[in-house]
Amino acid sequence: MVSYGFLDDRHRLFHSVTISASEREAAYLLDGLLHNDVVESTIHSTDTHGFSEVNFAVTFLIQVAFAPRIQSFQDQQLYAFAGMEVPDLTAHGLAPVKRLDRVLIEAQWDTLVRLVVSLKHKQVTASTVLRRLNSYSQHHPGYLALRELGRAVKTEFLLRYMDDQGLRKRIDEQLDKLESTHSLARAVFYGQNGQLPYAGKEEQQLADACKRLVQNVIVCWNCLYLNQYLLQAPAAERQAVADAIAASSPVSWQHINLYGEFDFSDEALKDSLRFDLDALFAFRWEEPPAPPV
Repeated sequence: MVSYGFLDDRHRLFHSVTISASEREAAYLLDGLLHNDVVESTIHSTDTHGFSEVNFAVTFLIQVAFAPRIQSFQDQQLYAFAGMEVPDLTAHGLAPVKRLDRVLIEAQWDTLVRLVVSLKHKQVTASTVLRRLNSYSQHHPGYLALRELGRAVKTEFLLRYMDDQGLRKRIDEQLDKLESTHSLARAVFYGQNGQLPYAGKEEQQLADACKRLVQNVIVCWNCLYLNQYLLQAPAAERQAVADAIAASSPVSWQHINLYGEFDFSDEALKDSLRFDLDALFAFRWEEPPAPPV
């Protein structure tokens, strides 16, 4: 079993699922996106394992920009609707463009909308629906239309990805954050050689949730400490401190003892670091004025 986690832009792990190592992560990506009711995602990045043309379609329909880092993206098939004038891309090392079935998408549009409404209202999980549709994908027109729509969205994304260096950089930065979180997870979950020693689904989910809780506690403590350090810094040094914090990451644990027992007794907490939460919440950072031109 492996854990598949979801990270927002503030390094918060808001959801995770335990899945078989033989399963593709792509089927569970939508579960995480639709699970977060607190912070609605506007863009989501993943690596090749979380990519599928169906995911491009569903994220488009729920108004989330899907921005995966696809291995050998230049080998991906590009598509266009009939009647569109498409230049010859073979000179750029790309395969000839194939045509999309607009009629199929239009005929199944109401089915696609009903599917998305069911997912948004959590009447069913996306992974359950997609696994079921995929089992008879050669015959189900709804699945074929979803895949066809996803091919159109994928093509638009890949063309932007090839052309926009800034987009590629932002995707890499987000996935670097995720890799740091994976390293923290390995540091936290060191027992049993990092393996889930449970056969039951409920026990696996509980162990995974506990791991995610400890990770979030560490990130939260680091954020509080850095903010308090900025708050207490002399005014003349605040900009330098803010720049240093912006260049760092709250996903750090070298200063934390992860071994032994957690002791929350009054005696143990007597000498612990205290945070002035009222002052931290009231603090507002003001950017220094721009130098005169």
